[in-house]
Parts: sequence; structure tokens; C-alpha cells
Amino acid sequence: MKKTENMNKRKTHKKRLVSLIAIFALLIGCTSCKKETPREALEKAFDKTFSAESPVENLLGISKINEAINNNEPYSSGLSATIENISGELFGDYASLISGLGFSSDSALDITKKRYQSTLGISYGGTTYFTVGVHLDGSKLYLTVPQLLNGNISLDFSSLREDLVSDSFFGQLFTQLLTTYGGSLPEDFTLPENFSIDVWELFTTGDMNIDTTLPKNITDAYDEMNKQIAVEEIKKNEAKLPDGVSAKNVYTMTIPKKAYKDFAAVIVQFGLDSFFELLDDENLSALEELDMPDQEDIDDFLEDLSDTIGDIVLTVAVTKDGYISYMTSTLDIDGSTVDFSASFSGKKSPLEEVDVKVSAKIDGEKVSFSFTQKYDSDKKTATYNSKISAGDFTAKIAWEGEYSNVEKGKKYTFNLNYFECDFSEDMSFTISASNYMDITKCEISDVTGREYELLKMDQSALLGLVTEVMVNVQNDPMLSGLLGILGLE
Repeated sequence: MKKTENMNKRKTHKKRLVSLIAIFALLIGCTSCKKETPREALEKAFDKTFSAESPVENLLGISKINEAINNNEPYSSGLSATIENISGELFGDYASLISGLGFSSDSALDITKKRYQSTLGISYGGTTYFTVGVHLDGSKLYLTVPQLLNGNISLDFSSLREDLVSDSFFGQLFTQLLTTYGGSLPEDFTLPENFSIDVWELFTTGDMNIDTTLPKNITDAYDEMNKQIAVEEIKKNEAKLPDGVSAKNVYTMTIPKKAYKDFAAVIVQFGLDSFFELLDDENLSALEELDMPDQEDIDDFLEDLSDTIGDIVLTVAVTKDGYISYMTSTLDIDGSTVDFSASFSGKKSPLEEVDVKVSAKIDGEKVSFSFTQKYDSDKKTATYNSKISAGDFTAKIAWEGEYSNVEKGKKYTFNLNYFECDFSEDMSFTISASNYMDITKCEISDVTGREYELLKMDQSALLGLVTEVMVNVQNDPMLSGLLGILGLE
């Protein structure tokens, strides 16, 4: 009997102990599982959506490529473009001449070895007419134009001082220019002994740590505005979302007119102060004669504007994954309705497909703007379309391209199938292009052929060089034909 009572007591103690542990665990769990407020949930959605890695970065790893270039690693790059067709009143009769014009540029740079090579080609109708090559090897610059010269023109920066004070053609010309335009220079003026040009300074990135921090008064004003934004969760059926929009939760953001008015005032004042800082005393004096707005004028204008617009209410839809999928707002400004909407979607990033629309009716005339961009990470394609219309005026920009030869963070090629631009009847053109970047390859060839040391040549040698160039132009049917087409023969 006593044994049975002891067993019952132990069971009771175990139950109490388990209950205490369960209650304690529940209390701990409750403190860490505090339900997010609508404001916290929406702030997290904004941060997750717009801080997400861009589709292009995710595919190409451009930041890694740029980091390698900034660290002076060797690389090669290139760009080519062709005007497929062009028309419009802006170009008139020249439109047919410009259509078919193209150029290409291929370069390689190795800063560590102080070597650089670039080739620029100019083409027309698919045929290359003109090629310019630039080589840098240490302190020497070489210029090659195969269509004009059987060799290369060189310039040695290490002997620049000696060449400019020599008896060469350009040395004498330099002395004459000093005599004619030297003004108050002393008669015995000579270039300093340490006079030199280090062309490689043009290729070094230097200190690129640019301070992009916003002024404290702007960040404080933004924080103050942000505090006054009211966020509420609403039912999906109340939001009237378009078909196809994925949404688990829907919120409304209300930005009070006083909040954005005060923030706008700080921004405008900062812009004016920055503008005035760029002006010298003379320009500042000229501005003082004009009726420039002062702080009171700015405050009155923003007061009237905020009273006209009122509070701004933005409806935001958030997916089950915590990304923003849709935003919309409607403003009534003096009887004119302005509608805004933006949608975001994608398999790997919410920014793969973006669709933005803004429309308004002003004085009975509809004004609209729209743009869409799509990145297909599987097919490695990208498309963009935008349109602005106001009355009889319409402007359209569209392009489509695809990425190939991609090795993330190392190299890629982008082929722009078309870039179309249409501004009503004023101008319309289509361009095709391609560009590449490669940090795995840097091929720089040696300069060959006869060398013409430009600054060391006397008048006779220089005249011979010019004669050779003119003869080559006349003997080149493509080049002389192009000059004839352009009226430069």
C-alpha cells in the first residue's frame, strides 16, 4: 500500500514538472514568436524586394568583373554598333546616308605590364572602310591606320621634353608658338628638367571611394516622414487587384501631406544650396537681379501643392514568399486623376519582370507613360519597352537582346538584336549592337612595320609622310568612294 502511494506521488511530481517545463517553453516561445505588425511586415517586404540581387548581376556577376578591373587585373572588352535604318524630319535628306553606318571597338589592357591595345573600325553598308589602331607599350604610343599608312606613327613620352626643344619640325613649331603666344614668358624660357607625361595615370582607378552619404538633414527629414507613414492590412477583395497578381497579404500605406511636404522642402532647399555653391561671385550677382524664390516662396508653393494632392495612399500586395508583387495609387489633383501601378515578378528574382504604368487626364487630354522589362534567366534574354504619349506626341523606345559566352564573374557577351527609338514624325531609328567583357583573356600584339617618330621628323620627312597618306587614299577605292558619298572627295 505504501509502495503504491509513493508511486502515485512520483507520477504527480512528474506531471507537475512536465507541466512547468511546458509552460516555461510556451512563455519563451511566445516572446520569440511575437506577431509582426503590418508596418514591420511591409518594411521587410520592401527591403527584401528592392535589395534583392538584380537579374543581370545574378546571371553575369558584373560586380566581380568590375572588382577585378579596379584591382588592375588584365582584361579585354569590345563594342560594335550599326545604324540599321534612320528616318524623320530631323535628319531630312541625310537619313539615307547615315543608315548603314557602323563602328566597332576592341581593346585589351594590362596595367601591370603597361601595355594597351585598341582597334577602332568604321564601316558602311557592312564593309569596313577605316581602321585605327592605338598601342601603348611603356612610354611609347603607336598609331596605326592601315588604309592610310604602311607603318605606324609613334610618340615617345619619355623623350617629350627633348623632342619639343629639338630642331625637328614640331620642335621649331613649339618654339614659334611660345614666341608668338608666350606673352610674359622670359626670353630664356625652357621646359623644366622634370617635364614629363605619364599616360598610364589615365588608366589607373586611383581612390574611387566616393562619399555617397546623404547629408544629415535629408536623412533626418526622411526618417521623420517615414515615422508618420501609417500602414494597415486590408482584405484582398477590398484591394481589387488585377487578375494574375500573386498576393498573400495586402496593405495600404498612407503618407500624410505634411510629412512629404516637409521632406520635399528639405530636398528643394538642398538642391538650391548645391546649385549656388557651384556659382562664382559674378554669376551669383547676376542671379540676385532675378526674382529667385526664397524659403518663404518654396514653403508656400509646397503648401499649395500638398493641399492640392492631399494624403498619398499606396496599396501594396505581398506574396507568400515576402516579395512585393504589385503597387498602385490614385491621386486627384485639381480634378485631374493620376493613376500609378507597378508589378514585380520572376522565378529567381522579383525584378525579372517589371511593369510600370502612369496615366493622367489633364485639361481633357490624356498623358501616359509605361515601361516593361523582362529578364529570362533560363534563355538569358532581356527585353525592354517604354512609351510616352501626350496628345499627338508619342515616343517609343524598345530593345531586345541575349547573353552568351557567360562565365559568371569572368566574362560575357551581350548581343543587342535591336534598339528602336521612335519620336512621332521627328525621328525614328534602329540600331543593332554587341559588347563583351572578358577578364580571362588579354591578348596584346607587338607593333610591326615601319615606325614614323612624329616629334623627331623634320619638314622633309613630314612632307613625305603626308604624301604617302594622300596616295593611299587615292588608291583605295572603298575609302575614296566613301569620301565621295560624303562629299569630301
